[in-house]
Amino acid sequence: MENHMKPGMRGYVAGDILDWGEPITVASHLYYQANSGARCTRLDGEDWVFWKDRNSNTIFYKCGTDQTWPSRSVYPFRYSSDEVPGVATYRNQVHAAYKDPGSGAIYWSVYNRNWSDATRISNAYTNASPALAVYNDQLFLAWSTNDSTPTLSYCWFDGTKWSALHNTRYSIYGGPAMAAHNGELFFACA
Repeated sequence: MENHMKPGMRGYVAGDILDWGEPITVASHLYYQANSGARCTRLDGEDWVFWKDRNSNTIFYKCGTDQTWPSRSVYPFRYSSDEVPGVATYRNQVHAAYKDPGSGAIYWSVYNRNWSDATRISNAYTNASPALAVYNDQLFLAWSTNDSTPTLSYCWFDGTKWSALHNTRYSIYGGPAMAAHNGELFFACA
């Protein structure tokens, strides 16, 4: 495979070089001035990208397909956070889990033409961005606790209710990442 990638844009899948292609500007510098990166998901062939404004607790998102990203369609997320929310598509709806900027409590909202009222995940507090992933037809939520020594915690939503919280003994720094692949759920933490 011929490599057309710019320095720093190389990815690997099973040891083979993966060509990511040319980057696409999703939001101009007027909207994107974040320190914490972006999160994305896909619903019905449309990509959803979320990011946080550097100077406020405003979360923005934008939707587009492949090479088509309308220049003026940047939307404010209904809720504020000092971290980018974890996002995933579950049962044909976009879900977002976010950290309350004051208390550190984790809240969850679902998009169905509008963002739903926020639901607090009972006894879940974090010091960083939470993560969402779908595995075995359940929506998993993972986060770092806001204890003096943060650890990885998780729970899942079965389409009706959230499970009990599960705390691990794994110390982590910052928010985790999750992905389901080949019938397994993977957590990545620093």
